[in-house]
Amino acid sequence: SKKRGRSREGGEGGGEGRGEGGGEDESRSGSGGDDTASSYGVTSDEDEKEGGSRGGGGRSGGGGQYLSPPPAHARRKKKEREREERQVRARRVKARLYVDVKDAHGRTALHKAAMMGATTVWNLLYEGGASPDALDKDGRTPLHYAVALSHLDAIQCLLDAHADPNVVDSFGLTPLQIAVSHGSTEATLLLTRSKEVEVDNAGGRGWSPLLIAAADGSVAEVSILLECGANPSLQGQKGMSPLHWAAKKGHEEVVDILLQAGAKRLLRTSEGKTAQQLAERGGYRAVAKLLKGKGKKGKGGGKAKGGKSSRKEGSDED
Repeated sequence: SKKRGRSREGGEGGGEGRGEGGGEDESRSGSGGDDTASSYGVTSDEDEKEGGSRGGGGRSGGGGQYLSPPPAHARRKKKEREREERQVRARRVKARLYVDVKDAHGRTALHKAAMMGATTVWNLLYEGGASPDALDKDGRTPLHYAVALSHLDAIQCLLDAHADPNVVDSFGLTPLQIAVSHGSTEATLLLTRSKEVEVDNAGGRGWSPLLIAAADGSVAEVSILLECGANPSLQGQKGMSPLHWAAKKGHEEVVDILLQAGAKRLLRTSEGKTAQQLAERGGYRAVAKLLKGKGKKGKGGGKAKGGKSSRKEGSDED
């Protein structure tokens, strides 16, 4: 009976021991299984529920916010796409646009824009590849028309685009000659500021811009041209210099400016006439006196070299 009691106690203890040990082994194997599964990214439904309760949501909770970009990023992307689409459309329009097509007078759209002073349209055409030096049937460029109509903004746009300011049209005129002949001081200023302009270009008529200004008595234009390096003694048709023309027309102030700039007072025309003789023949005594050296005195307003020459100038045989 004692043996049976001990066996029963041993059996109960063994059973309890095996039961407890087995439970511990099972729990260890269970945790090991979880570690293995989670190491490959596999989770159970219970884990997801626990993760959601602990962390505020699993895949269905916090993961959804990464499926689309933030609102600011999306707006930025949209703007970039729209800008690219506009650029593509602009390139397509530019490819189809024939900017240098001419009308019956040989004028392009750029000619028309310059004639109207439409600088915005002009810029669009120029950016589209229009030539700023296109010639119409009269040999005129857009710059000729912008100057003739005194569209100062258009003149500046053309000069900024390196339009040639020395083109001579079919009438023998450059843009600068047109500006001076029209008495447009502002246009003359803009053109003479261009590094490409030839200030003594006489065109096809033998009239330099300074000759035109002196003959017209345009004091402002004469001063501007001289400051830009125009030759005060350059002779044109029949040997007439700016001083000859100013004296012949009786423009006393212009004569004084030319003398101060170093104009040659003893220079003779192809007919052998001096500026003083031309002034005397026209009855402009004050101008003749100035040329003789007895009027206003500036840099070149004194007596001419050689008293005999000065006295000879005073007689007009005609």
